[in-house]
Amino acid sequence: TFMSSGREDVDVRMLGSGRPFCVEVHNAKITDIDSNNLKVLECSIADVDVVNNKVLESDFMSEDKGDCEGEPKEEFHLHCERNSQRCDLCANFYKEENLAFKSQLIAVNSLMFINRHQLSILNDPNEINSKIKTYKALVYCKSQPSCDVIENVNSTINLTIAQMTPIRVLHRRALATRSRIIHSLQINCIDSSHYDLILETQAGTYIKEFVHSDFGRTKPSLCDLLRVECDLLELDVLNVDMEWPPTIG
Repeated sequence: TFMSSGREDVDVRMLGSGRPFCVEVHNAKITDIDSNNLKVLECSIADVDVVNNKVLESDFMSEDKGDCEGEPKEEFHLHCERNSQRCDLCANFYKEENLAFKSQLIAVNSLMFINRHQLSILNDPNEINSKIKTYKALVYCKSQPSCDVIENVNSTINLTIAQMTPIRVLHRRALATRSRIIHSLQINCIDSSHYDLILETQAGTYIKEFVHSDFGRTKPSLCDLLRVECDLLELDVLNVDMEWPPTIG
């Protein structure tokens, strides 16, 4: 069973430290797993050459295995990028057929075991409602907003918006108007038509609809704030403000 802290549309990237998640394995055939196994698993999931663009596949096959005497390097295993030395444990793993199953799009870090109390953090309604998410968006503006308007938008703090259920999800979500908070906005000009938008929002905010207004169903929208027609071209999640993995103790 896979559980995560929220979700995004299929065309949205999750960057930064990643999205908090938990996997529960039912009827497990192997239960004798230690931290070293988890660290090797982290490395096995990611195609580090593509995901991080720092570590080459050939590095795992090099004769220089470092001086770790078979014990994994903590810095390397947790982030797949911080240590140029490779240990025998990883080198042997990548020499086997496991190498073929690595992903070019997904990486994980900080794998650990948790208990049910710690798991409840993911589904705690109070935690969900208070969570803040940071996004980066590439925005297209039909006309160029004035410098004064942009400066005014950049000074916006804790803006409350009302969002009707977006048209694109009406087939699976009940029609309702939801109040959400935009904690901060920062717009940077790329050219006269394209802008970088960094925003911190309450979890559950429909970012795409905040940008283009969804035919006026989100008020106020970025269109209203900038006084020009806007659309969203790209969207990334930079951070999910949650203590995860949870503190043990």
